Amino acid sequence: MNPRILALSTVAIAASYLAFLVLNETAIPPAPRAAAPEPDGPTRTVAFVANALDGSVTLIGAEDAEVLATINTIPDGRRVRPWRDPMQGLIGQMSVEAAGGRNYAEDVEVSPDGSVLYVSRGHLADVAAFDIASGALLWRAPVRGFKAGQMALAPDGSRLFVSAVFRGVVEAIDTSTGRKAGFFVTGELPGDLKISADGRRVYAAVTGDPGRRGAAPTSLTALAIADAATLQLIETHEFGAGLQQFALSPEGRILFAKVEGSADLLAYDLATRRVIGRRAPGAPIQRPSGPISGSASASGPSGIAITDNGALLCLADRASATAVFLATTGLDHITRVQVGDAPAAAVITPDQTTCMLANALSDDVSFITIGGFVEWARVKVGRGPAHITIAEVPDAVIEPLVEDERQALVSEVPSSGAAIAGGP
Repeated sequence: MNPRILALSTVAIAASYLAFLVLNETAIPPAPRAAAPEPDGPTRTVAFVANALDGSVTLIGAEDAEVLATINTIPDGRRVRPWRDPMQGLIGQMSVEAAGGRNYAEDVEVSPDGSVLYVSRGHLADVAAFDIASGALLWRAPVRGFKAGQMALAPDGSRLFVSAVFRGVVEAIDTSTGRKAGFFVTGELPGDLKISADGRRVYAAVTGDPGRRGAAPTSLTALAIADAATLQLIETHEFGAGLQQFALSPEGRILFAKVEGSADLLAYDLATRRVIGRRAPGAPIQRPSGPISGSASASGPSGIAITDNGALLCLADRASATAVFLATTGLDHITRVQVGDAPAAAVITPDQTTCMLANALSDDVSFITIGGFVEWARVKVGRGPAHITIAEVPDAVIEPLVEDERQALVSEVPSSGAAIAGGP
């Protein structure tokens, strides 16, 4: 073949492949249908576990601890290409991964009708929506700065709020299109988000930059509250240090939270702006043998969950690898239960019978009875579980995933026909 023709053909093939990559990265997938107010037909209570290190979400039956399926939340790859987001692709992802390791699934939320999964994809700096039944990527929305943080979903499912960690803002996303609906300013390093039961207020915990605080207390905004509709800041609260995870009493008046740099849990009255309770959540017990990574060595509770009646708190205590249970009245200590390594999140099932904890270093989820305070199951999930969301999912949505999982297990059976123990 003529060398010139060969060279031109090679260039044409390379250009076509590059054009395919660019189109694949930049094309906006079809937007999902608008969320219905409730599921259609019979449902199953499902826990969605975000696995930060492998970019997946594990689906577990909340009532029987059965692993139902796994959804790949990074079908478009582990790297942000420069043509999708130049700053994130060339600088951002490399920078945050150098400082904080891999994070492809920071947080998860589920639409009210149980059909769409929303994933905050950490160091990819975006939020992506997936059709749960098929696992198809519906849309992705880039988040300002280099990291997409935690999320909160409006009760009607119309808006999703996400912390743009390194920009000091919380962004609002229209869930039907993936388009931005605005933002409100919080302060340095916003983290945990909650939304009021009536959907009118968004609460953002602000961690702040410890390197700038110094030893003396400062007027650091630790909690920012905004109007969910207008995104106007309503009020801020200062604690002299940033807040980590938090929980709100059912009526939204009392805040339960851990302040940065302290092992104590605070009870804070938002109306009077007064700390009304403080205590260390129980004496430490011996951790399982083995090293603690830097991300898991912080003292005190990480995830905090509260029962619907506002009477009981379930805390994930990373340092001692336990679940700590406290009464909200007086913050009286009830008990603590050994769980997996480095519990990072806590959530209470809708029937109020179980507290589930995501154990970040042992890659599993603990199920603990409320009342009996016994770990009745511990289930393996993906790598680095970081958050749990529980939702009612229609049988028609979950069954295709379960069937796919069953077929995958069947395909792994050795040719001798040996059965897979414990398979669904």
